[in-house]
Amino acid sequence: MAHLAAVFNTGATQLGLRDQQAEALITKRTAERHRLALQLETSIAVAKHIALTLNTDQLLEQVADIICQRYGYYYVGIFLLDETGQHIRTSASAGRDLTAASPPELTLRVGQEGIIGWVAQHQTAALVPDVSRDVRYTLWKTRPHTRSELALPLKVGDELLGVLDMQSDNLDAFSADELPVFQALADQLAIALRNATLYRSEQTQRALAETLQQVGKSLTSILNVNEVLNSILDYLASIVAHDRAAVMLRHGTELEFVAARGYGTAEGPRPNTRVPIQSDEEDNVFVKIYSTQAPLAIPNVNEYPAWKRVEAIRNPSSWLGLPLIRENEVIGILSMARLDVRPYTEAEITVATTFAAQAAVALENARLYERSKRFSQQMEYEVQNRTHALQEAYTQLEQLDRTKSSFISIASHELRTPITVLKGYSQILMNDAAVQANEYHKNLVSGIYTGAVRLHTIVDSMLDMAKIDGRTLQIYPEPLHLFDLINRVFSDLRADIQQRQLSLTITPGVQALPPLEADEDGLKKILYHLLVNAIKYTPDGGRITLDGRAWAETPPEMDWPAPGVELTIQDTGIGIDPANQDLIFMKFYQTGEVALHSTGRTKFKGGGPGLGLAITQGIVLAHRGRLWVESEGHDEQKLPGSTFHVVLPLRHGK
Repeated sequence: MAHLAAVFNTGATQLGLRDQQAEALITKRTAERHRLALQLETSIAVAKHIALTLNTDQLLEQVADIICQRYGYYYVGIFLLDETGQHIRTSASAGRDLTAASPPELTLRVGQEGIIGWVAQHQTAALVPDVSRDVRYTLWKTRPHTRSELALPLKVGDELLGVLDMQSDNLDAFSADELPVFQALADQLAIALRNATLYRSEQTQRALAETLQQVGKSLTSILNVNEVLNSILDYLASIVAHDRAAVMLRHGTELEFVAARGYGTAEGPRPNTRVPIQSDEEDNVFVKIYSTQAPLAIPNVNEYPAWKRVEAIRNPSSWLGLPLIRENEVIGILSMARLDVRPYTEAEITVATTFAAQAAVALENARLYERSKRFSQQMEYEVQNRTHALQEAYTQLEQLDRTKSSFISIASHELRTPITVLKGYSQILMNDAAVQANEYHKNLVSGIYTGAVRLHTIVDSMLDMAKIDGRTLQIYPEPLHLFDLINRVFSDLRADIQQRQLSLTITPGVQALPPLEADEDGLKKILYHLLVNAIKYTPDGGRITLDGRAWAETPPEMDWPAPGVELTIQDTGIGIDPANQDLIFMKFYQTGEVALHSTGRTKFKGGGPGLGLAITQGIVLAHRGRLWVESEGHDEQKLPGSTFHVVLPLRHGK
């Protein structure tokens, strides 16, 4: 009896333990089912709001509230990337203790601030069981009780839209098993965001947006090929029972083993193991799958005559091959095997076929992404090389330009002395009585003198240009009357204007201009070069008009000096093409073909060294002024004319 009692007590104890284990298991399963039901309810609720709402702000606030209320999280925030892609900002938030004092918007630098910034940079999820142990975490003053965090990228294809962030005041509140569900929710939200944006920008493409929404739901967030392959085999193990599995991708007429599970260390496909595919072998299992694009199940391999054993791999007993199809093309095969004879059922084949379709999409997307990534890296390498070459070329051009400027400066100084001698001796000869008495000699000496003066002017211009290039041009401001300077320059050009039968009009506006502080020599050169330019490009009989205005405090344009003056030189000439209106102020720029260059100071369309307007621009800028030209275009028949504008300050501050 004692023995029976002991046996009875032992049995009762074991039953009690089993009962406790069963209760614990039931509790665990109940919690898991409750969690799954909650996730499904949340997804359905979000989907309903997505389907009914196309207002982005309203949609995000509703989604944040739904997630926060259903899961009871401490904080839920939706952050969107700004236009620059450098910052990510709060767009919607929900949570406990949120008050009006909480900042309505939080701006984070991508990749530099917090877990959210890290997710935005790496475009991958971050699950942090304990934020105090994660170096990426940044404490928010308004959310001091955060203990764990889950941040998910909001992506459509390769484009990042933002980050979905969930925070809990409990440690380890988020499970890795829930990550795919939350990522699917984030993908769903990202698609909704994109669709809402498309809807706002172009309502006529609503049908296309709905299609994108449906397609986007099936996209995977994994874009690394190796990770995709591992995930395929991981998920496959929980979907259909098997002893070993492999992913084979097609390379021409061969299949290559790229991933495998369930093979022992002494067997199994080695890296890069390939299986040939002969199209004339109709019974070959791989050829059948490729030709039919349908799964092939073999209940017992030993009874299948066309089965070919792969070297170094133990023959299975039951086998299932699934085509990986993308865009109506078989890109590979998913192979599953059982070592004992357990044929795959129709239900298992159906589930596996559906999974294979999802795997093919994920795999092809990852392959395309890596191909695009490699292409981008190659392009970046090429761009860096080209940029380096361009930088070297630019440096050489800068050196050449400096060398040219130095040569011009040296040559100008060297030419100035002999030209001065030539000019001086020709003046002496012109005053000689013997030369004056001989008309022929007089004309020769006069020509020499005129040429020397012309050379002297060109050399002076070259020296001025060298000073402007070297930023050594000095100006000495003094009070000047612009009207008086114009008359003096006009006196120097009077003979040329009369010879060309041009009329020069100086309006009362010029006469009324107040005195201004400017460099006398520089201002004379400005007037000289602009008047010579107007004479050159105005046909005989044309008109040149000088006008002016002044202001004391409020300038006509915001970026003009005050007080200041504006002088305009308008002509009835051939005009300037808008494409060349900036180029004419560059040194050595020539209009027309250089081969047809015809020199002459005031000859119609006569050429010159191409320095006058460049010098004018340099002197105007040295006075802190502005110079530009306006013209409807170049036309030698209609003569649209040109108007040069000079704006100068009345006072030359230091």
